Amino acid sequence: MEKDLSIWEEKYKIHSYEVDFNGHATLPVICHFLQESAWNHAQYFDFGYDFLMKNNQIWVLSRLSIEIDSYPKWNDTITIQTWARGVDKLFALRD
Repeated sequence: MEKDLSIWEEKYKIHSYEVDFNGHATLPVICHFLQESAWNHAQYFDFGYDFLMKNNQIWVLSRLSIEIDSYPKWNDTITIQTWARGVDKLFALRD
């Protein structure tokens, strides 16, 4: 059976230790969720850590562009959606 290449989606609950003094998730926490989802998506397609280590390779997150309308709060559940956008020379692009 062929795996679906479309949008990868994961839900994350915001915990007390992931918020600032106003009760909002911090930017580093949100970035961790984004990276975790990207990593899990790659793992699902057998292009994650195990595959890369066998081939003496690794992928590195080199830059982010993030727009946030409002920060989630403690106990909120957020949904991260990500998908591959293509390749530009040495860079694999992801939205």
